[in-house]
Amino acid sequence: MKFLKVLSTLALIFAITSPASAALVLDQSADAFAAGSADGLVVSDGQAPSQTFTVGIAGLLAQVDLQVQQGSSPPSDDLILSILGTTGGVPDLNQALGSVSIAPGDVPPQDFNNVSFVSVDVSSLGIFVSVGDSLALELTYPTGSGFYFWYEAGDIYAGGENYTRNPPSTQFSFEGFEHGFQTWVETPMDVVPEPSSLLVWSLLGLTLGGCAWLRRRHR
Repeated sequence: MKFLKVLSTLALIFAITSPASAALVLDQSADAFAAGSADGLVVSDGQAPSQTFTVGIAGLLAQVDLQVQQGSSPPSDDLILSILGTTGGVPDLNQALGSVSIAPGDVPPQDFNNVSFVSVDVSSLGIFVSVGDSLALELTYPTGSGFYFWYEAGDIYAGGENYTRNPPSTQFSFEGFEHGFQTWVETPMDVVPEPSSLLVWSLLGLTLGGCAWLRRRHR
């Protein structure tokens, strides 16, 4: 019984001292609105813009923020965000890492005077990145009516460029600007137990070892 009480006490201490869920760390960022730009590219069934970026923090690519709004003709269907690898710095559809859907209701109406970031959770894609990786964000709107609008500005991001293609074509054309975006990473350190938690695990190991020794002594 004493052995079980010790285990219960240690379990309670561990629950109290365990770290909270992993925090997000901002990696790459380009703010087109801060640059005073009202330009952008339409995202429609005939045009798919993309933005390349260079990873600066290793870990799980957990969130992508986009300066995107509904077009003057509001869209009726989901916007698709795809994460792609690159070849020679250019987005490569043969290196598709995953995609997520963004509902029209999650994207604000077009307002050139108020452009914020739309946050998209991509953690479920399980994309682990390393420092120096070159990846691309591509937005497509393959179905429905209306369109979306992805803001851009010039010389706001040194780690990549924006491109566009005209589906169903797979060829990307260089645009020479950068879209507004941010990437967030969960780093390995975010999921390592805190020192207090490591201490509890050590105490638990010592207690179990001691209890096992005492049981052998009493036999």
